[in-house]
Amino acid sequence: IMYDNLFNEFKWGNMNDPKVYIDENNARMMTNIRNNFNRLSSALVQEGKKDSALTVIRKCLELVPPSVVPYEYFSLEMINTLYLTGAREEASKVGEEAYNSFTAMLAYLMSLPASFQVSGDVNEEIQRNFFYLQKLERTCRSMGDTELSARIGKTMEEYIKRYPGQ
Repeated sequence: IMYDNLFNEFKWGNMNDPKVYIDENNARMMTNIRNNFNRLSSALVQEGKKDSALTVIRKCLELVPPSVVPYEYFSLEMINTLYLTGAREEASKVGEEAYNSFTAMLAYLMSLPASFQVSGDVNEEIQRNFFYLQKLERTCRSMGDTELSARIGKTMEEYIKRYPGQ
């Protein structure tokens, strides 16, 4: 039922059109859409329907591309499911894109004065990106993507050394 609803019944509009402005509230709501697609994909993997699960993830990436809504927690769950479908190269590619997104954000945040880095909102964003990198590293390691896992681990160590909030 969920597969039919997501692929045939729902009208998705233009949320993946880069010309359409997505405000912060809508972007947060779109992460819920990612979550729903991943829940369906994960259930399909458990049922042994890995091809269908892969189709679901690809549809999600088409409808809610990271160029419109940056990678976040539900993206990491989706990367894990992507590995489980057996599409290792694709999972590694998406994992690499997420890694680049998180490290770019950390690079920006760590370029701010130390007094900003330890302030509430900035510190929270730094912590969130550390968490995302840690979760991505664990996923890659558990799925046997040792090269990406090692690179993420090394990057995290470098940023942690520079982080004034420790």
